[in-house]
Amino acid sequence: MNLFKKKFNTPTFCFILFSLLIALRDVGSSALLGEQKLHPLVMLKVFSITTTIVCGLILAKTKGLRELLKPIQENQVLVLKMGVSTTISFASMMYGIAVLGASLFTTVEHGLIPMFTVILAMYFLSESIKKQDFFGITLSLVGVQMILYPSLDKNEINLNQNVIGVICAIIASYSTALNSVYQKKLLKIGYDTFSILSWRFLIPSIFLIVFTKAYHVEPMINTMIIKSVILGIVGFSLPLVVLLFGLKNSTLIKFSVFNLLIPLETVLLASVLYPSDLKSFQNVFVIIGSLLILSGVVISENMIGLKVKK
Repeated sequence: MNLFKKKFNTPTFCFILFSLLIALRDVGSSALLGEQKLHPLVMLKVFSITTTIVCGLILAKTKGLRELLKPIQENQVLVLKMGVSTTISFASMMYGIAVLGASLFTTVEHGLIPMFTVILAMYFLSESIKKQDFFGITLSLVGVQMILYPSLDKNEINLNQNVIGVICAIIASYSTALNSVYQKKLLKIGYDTFSILSWRFLIPSIFLIVFTKAYHVEPMINTMIIKSVILGIVGFSLPLVVLLFGLKNSTLIKFSVFNLLIPLETVLLASVLYPSDLKSFQNVFVIIGSLLILSGVVISENMIGLKVKK
């Protein structure tokens, strides 16, 4: 019990909460995109603008406008890279969802993000990985792919015939992992969490506003706006704040392990909210995949000793 309390520290709690909130967002987004025929660009625009405004207002009220403007005054290049990579991630995500569908795309994306995160963290941040790290992450990655397999069979989708969708998933995953590196760098410099997030989503917000206007994307009705704003705060802004709070005292490699919980939690939440989907857990691939993911996380959390090279 003492060992469990010792391991279940603040970063661990933040990463688990982050994965749960993202899973909730994915399930809610799929509902808005499918059942209510909401255009994905409009939904992302609401998410992005909501995060920019909410984080900006919170920081301006608590620490003042000067703290909010610090990153753009002192590290314009890094802030610009963060905004551009987020925009690329969004653009790739939207096209990939159009090709593969929201559920399948997010499952593929969440399986790729941890892999890219580990590689980029080792290269740009000099984070090291031990054998136990590698074993735990690899085990969980295999589990994610096993959970993905029934989705491919159910939707009769041949990834070989959807190369563009897969490429979009790869680009979106890489861009998201790269963003984590940029955010970690800004955290190490000492910038506030709300300031980082506010500037990260400013450029994507402008891009999405211009794009939806230029291509005459159908606007959402008031009830959808309210639902999207609530989902944006709970499933988009809040998990990112929680993530950066956890990263202040941890590494991206450790976070990547917990990120692999998202596909499992998404299937579980979908089954709870939509009982008709409960049959998903009757599939042997999903059962084995779930056990592998949980085993990988347990191994990583209890056997890993991460070191950061100086």
